[in-house]
Amino acid sequence: MRHKESYKEIIVGEYYQGRSIKDIIEKEKIPRSTIYSWLKKYHRHTTKYGTATPKMLQDANKRIKKLEKIIEILQNSETFSNLTTAQKEKEIDLLYKHYDIRTLCAAFLLPPGTYYNHIFRNKGDKSKFAIRRSNLRDRIYKLHQKNPDYGIRRIKASLVNEGEFISSTMVSRLMQELGISGDTSLIKKQNKRLAAYERRLNLLKQDFKAKGPNEVWLGDMTVVAINNVHYYISAYLDLYSRKIVAYRIGRSPSTHLAMETLRMAIKNENPAACLIIHTDNGSAYVSYSMRRLIRHYGFTQSFSRPGKPHDNAPMESFYNTIKREFIYRKEFKSLDSFRIELVKYIDYYNNERIQKSLSNRSPISIHSPLNLVTGKIQQKTEVSSVI
Repeated sequence: MRHKESYKEIIVGEYYQGRSIKDIIEKEKIPRSTIYSWLKKYHRHTTKYGTATPKMLQDANKRIKKLEKIIEILQNSETFSNLTTAQKEKEIDLLYKHYDIRTLCAAFLLPPGTYYNHIFRNKGDKSKFAIRRSNLRDRIYKLHQKNPDYGIRRIKASLVNEGEFISSTMVSRLMQELGISGDTSLIKKQNKRLAAYERRLNLLKQDFKAKGPNEVWLGDMTVVAINNVHYYISAYLDLYSRKIVAYRIGRSPSTHLAMETLRMAIKNENPAACLIIHTDNGSAYVSYSMRRLIRHYGFTQSFSRPGKPHDNAPMESFYNTIKREFIYRKEFKSLDSFRIELVKYIDYYNNERIQKSLSNRSPISIHSPLNLVTGKIQQKTEVSSVI
């Protein structure tokens, strides 16, 4: 029996999270030798450069060798071999605003020193170098005037988004020449002091019991990859009924995504001011904007202790369930197809899926028991996107 790659990664992940080999063999009906081969192939190694499996490294090595062959073919072609130094310098002049000089010199087999000499020989007021530098100074000044809080990294990112290849060093030098800098240090210090105070509040203390619906909501985000692009699901779960009261999809785990999800939950449920909202210490939840929104409605915030995911266990359990039963079992060709299937799954999760912690009842039957009298068990929630 052939298994999907995603299923193999799930099994390996569960093993490293504490699941025993014996349990996997008995419940999944997988031979011991097969499990060990998966562990060897899909175990993720984490370094300062990122996380990768042996298979990912093997594929990357194949791509590198293929690219090296392509470069060798191009550099050994007759057209390339006949290029003079002056012609190579001219080609680099046309491309250097999009790529760094050392990479271009390596591509054209030209020593970097030779090209730098070419630049300095032509560094007059009317040279391309001087014209580009003057143009960049004007653009950086205008960006800073429009966004005074922008520092080196954000100004560089803005220029790159406009199609300009520029290094952080160049941005820093031009900003120094202009006498400008990002003014964010005071704001960061204030936010850190406020966030540090808020992080000390853990009102639940792993007591996951509520007397009724909309007394305690748990919030969190998780990431899902669709066609090698990462998207984030933000959701809020009612602690009493385990119902998902709102969820949204975004391109980043931002404060805006968390706030829009909360606004949707408030609109759907209209909770009383006694509501407690419990989350982890993520920047989206400890931000000033989020605290202000929660205070506006009279709600109270509660936070997990740093590095203690069990302080938000029901929410972690929900994401584990949705990944195991839905995300890892299907392949999605686009964000639209994922969004449609996600709506169906959350509808099933809220209205039909029974849970042991709810005495084998569905969340909606606990959350809205009056619906059982009228026979209106179905309660669909539309997923929206803040992408």
